[in-house]
Amino acid sequence: MKNLVSTLALGLSLAFATPALAADAAPTAADAEKFIAEAEKTLFDFSIYNAQVQWINNTYITDDTDAVAAKVGAEGTEMSVKYATEAARYMQAPGLSAETKRKLDILRG
Repeated sequence: MKNLVSTLALGLSLAFATPALAADAAPTAADAEKFIAEAEKTLFDFSIYNAQVQWINNTYITDDTDAVAAKVGAEGTEMSVKYATEAARYMQAPGLSAETKRKLDILRG
């Protein structure tokens, strides 16, 4: 019984440790390009939404539109910090093209 418990404990620890090991793996150039594509799409979509919110706030200046604009601004800041942090992780990936490095540098901005 003791061996069964030990075996199960070892198996579970390995099962849960594997994703952690995979997350620490060095990123590749392909990973960086995939990250950039996702970031560009997300940031583009957000920029349209942000522009709409800011236009409404500038057109109808009320406490409510100020609050919504502030909330969206905070979301944009959080998104920028998140992407800057992730971009820094990809900068050392081997085989990055000049364009990919430039885009990562802009995201780190």
